[in-house]
Amino acid sequence: MKLAVTLIRHGRTAWNHDRRFLGTTDIGLDDVGWTQARELGAASSDSFMAVYSSPLARAAQTASCLADNVTEIADLRELAQGELEGLFLPEAISRYPDFFRRWKRDPTHQSPPGGETLGACRDRGLRALSTIVAKHVHGDVVAVVSHQLVIASVTCTIARRPLSHWSEFGVQNCAGVVLEWDGVNWQIAGPF
Repeated sequence: MKLAVTLIRHGRTAWNHDRRFLGTTDIGLDDVGWTQARELGAASSDSFMAVYSSPLARAAQTASCLADNVTEIADLRELAQGELEGLFLPEAISRYPDFFRRWKRDPTHQSPPGGETLGACRDRGLRALSTIVAKHVHGDVVAVVSHQLVIASVTCTIARRPLSHWSEFGVQNCAGVVLEWDGVNWQIAGPF
């Protein structure tokens, strides 16, 4: 029997709706996001023996709908997107075209101005998962509420794909992926 870890992206925020870069800007859920989180909580009540969350409000609020007792782990926070945060996608591309060209080729080592690389984000996410699995035994089922780029980069790496393929592993708000840990390796069990 394996340890099951469900990675869940937080509910929608106003900036998700507007297609703005969020990064580590601490924006809470909008009304749609709260509805998504409550529906997720109702659909998965008592499914998880433990719930972990990024400390950013949007993730912590989503996690609060899954359990009364949530453990926050700083390494689960979203990619720091520096000067991109708050910008609409077309505006960001217009201001920083060189960055976006480099990022498309190699997000592992390219950081937005004032931000961090996707490789650093992935490494934090994997470190958080190591901390979580050390607290559980095979057969446990836990939830981890985090962010798009944490989930996508970790899942991409588990699938043994280069981080330039991260977008293939993206998830919608309040959706996710189930991972299994056998004590040595991670496997992707399927969508959540």
